[in-house]
Order: sequence, then C-alpha cells, then structure tokens
Amino acid sequence: MGIVKAHKQFMKMEISEITAAILAGGENKRFGSNKALALVNGIPIIQHIRNQLRLSVRRISVITNTPDAFVFLDLPVYRDIFPGRGPIGGLYTALVRQRRIFQKTSCSAWTFVAPCDLPFFSCNILHVLTRYIRNVDAVCFTKDGKTEPVPALFNMKILPKLKMYLKTGDYTFQTFLNKCDVFHVPLENVTDEIDPQMLLNCNTPDDYRNTVVNILPE
Repeated sequence: MGIVKAHKQFMKMEISEITAAILAGGENKRFGSNKALALVNGIPIIQHIRNQLRLSVRRISVITNTPDAFVFLDLPVYRDIFPGRGPIGGLYTALVRQRRIFQKTSCSAWTFVAPCDLPFFSCNILHVLTRYIRNVDAVCFTKDGKTEPVPALFNMKILPKLKMYLKTGDYTFQTFLNKCDVFHVPLENVTDEIDPQMLLNCNTPDDYRNTVVNILPE
C-alpha cells in the first residue's frame, strides 16, 4: 500500500467500459452556494466535467442529495444511500450502482469517481489512471507523497469493506484508503499529460476566484 513508482506496464482495458460517477452531495457550507453550478467558460463546472467524461465513457451518473438541481445534465441521478457521510458515502452509492450495472452488462468492475468542483477537469485524468489498473482496490494519484482520494478509480470489490467502514462512524476518505490496496500514481511522473491545474478544486469562494477568475483569460 506504499507509494509505488508508476510505470507503463498496465492491464489492457477499454476505457469506454468503465463507469463514471460525479460526486455532488456536499452541503457547500464553505462555498455558500452549490459549487457544482459555479460557472467556468459560461457553463456550470459539473457540466464541464460531464462533457469531458462523455469523450471517453458511456455510463455517467451523478450522486447527490439535491437531484432536482442536476436534471439539466440529462444523466442518471442517484441520492446518497447513506446521507451525511461526505464523499466516502458518495463513493459507496456509486459502487452499489456500479454493481447493479455490472450484473446486467459486460461493463468493467471499475468506477471512475470525480468531485463536482474541478473547473479544469480533463478526460486525460481518466486515461492516465486507467493505464495503471491492475489487481488492486483503487488507483489514486499522489501529490508530494500524499494520496489524492478523488478523482480516482475504484473497484467494486471494496464494497463489503467500505460498508463495514461506514458503520464505524469514521467517514474520513484517507483513513479508508489506508485500509485498501491502492496503486499510487505520483503526479510528478505524469506531468507530460496531467497539468496540476486539472486537479484544482473550488471548496470556497476564494478558491473559485483564485482558479477560475484569475487563471482563465477574460
């Protein structure tokens, strides 16, 4: 579970068979409004993420506690099975939905999970992570030695472990990942494909100003 040096050897997989889920169930207390609906280049951030994902995958869903807010995306929208658990609860809901799809189709057992507040998200993120899929629980980026919980790839085989973890009352994503077999992809090893700006998120209005407002050209 330590940091493994990323390399080019990977299991072949059709990216289109991976299921994607966008987590949009946060309470947005720090942002003050629904951050998924903040604009980037004239469209909501979550719509930008959807557009990028559609370039690569066929199955995309939104996990949220406010489904009416995302009808415009024309995507399946699911309520959190365990509300109030934060992103880790959203992951559980996404993987439960993935398992149901897996039982009916020939799709992959892997789900790509992205937060709803990445204004510079690119489908390159999914492509890079997919190259490092192997017999593990998850594939995550690391930055300065620290694991980035999302965006990341998760295998639905972790569902029993995740359900047990949620019952402990600890909803910390990082703590759960420490209990999993994670393949780590250091961001410094993939800078030719992943611009660090792609992983900038907007938790607060200041984050939004410092990313979208200050970085994008007028």
